Amino acid sequence: IDAYNDRGAVYYEIGKYEDAINDYTKVISLKSDCKEAYNNRGASYSALKKYKDAINDYNEALNIDSEYKWSYNNRGIIYSRFGKYEDAINDFESAIKLDSNFNMPYFNMGITYIIFKNIEEKEDGIKKENIKKGKDFFEAFLEIQNKENILNSSSKNSYKEPNELDSRTITIVNDILFLIKPILFDSSMNDDNKL
Repeated sequence: IDAYNDRGAVYYEIGKYEDAINDYTKVISLKSDCKEAYNNRGASYSALKKYKDAINDYNEALNIDSEYKWSYNNRGIIYSRFGKYEDAINDFESAIKLDSNFNMPYFNMGITYIIFKNIEEKEDGIKKENIKKGKDFFEAFLEIQNKENILNSSSKNSYKEPNELDSRTITIVNDILFLIKPILFDSSMNDDNKL
């Protein structure tokens, strides 16, 4: 089981998503309650833009373990991409409740509030409360990231207080705006891929 799981992870990292799916499927056939295999196969399906299959796998991982933070986070990303903002926010909040030091749902919540929710609510332009919420989540993400950096380095000088994060937050938001543009106009988000 470990060999298939590990090889699936390598295939995923090098972009061989079909091979990763095959290995994770083999793990599931040998151990049907392996939440990690369902989650990782879901990520592979998502990389191939097979979003329904990905959601099904994240749901199955959560059926096995309703406290599996990774599947909440990953399912939330797909919900966010498809405009299911409240579902996405609920999933990110669930992941945060399970582990307040898990930084990815903060990051993804920031994306949801700043970008996706503002597209939905753009009648008056970008709403300031969504910018504020998004900025708060990015700052939480960066604060956790800085704390992790301290634990992983011998230098105590790398830590910054939360109020020193503004320029880094702005940089990340600008990077996200650049990176997210293809998702917003992704032609694969057609009727066949609706959730």
